[in-house]
Amino acid sequence: MEKIIVYSDSFEYYIHDLVFILYNEDYFGFEDSAIEYGEKIYQYIFENIDKPTQEFHQKNIKSSVKNI
Repeated sequence: MEKIIVYSDSFEYYIHDLVFILYNEDYFGFEDSAIEYGEKIYQYIFENIDKPTQEFHQKNIKSSVKNI
């Protein structure tokens, strides 16, 4: 079954603002890197949305943070 994820407008604004702020505060050296970071957030959600919260917390958060 195909996953369909609907993001609220406020979430999308938040991610856009986060990318903008991180780039402007020189967290990323290139704008494309900041945009890629935002895309990785969406990809992470897509890959983990159907996993139980407890499993997510214990097993995935440590390895996922290293990959971002």
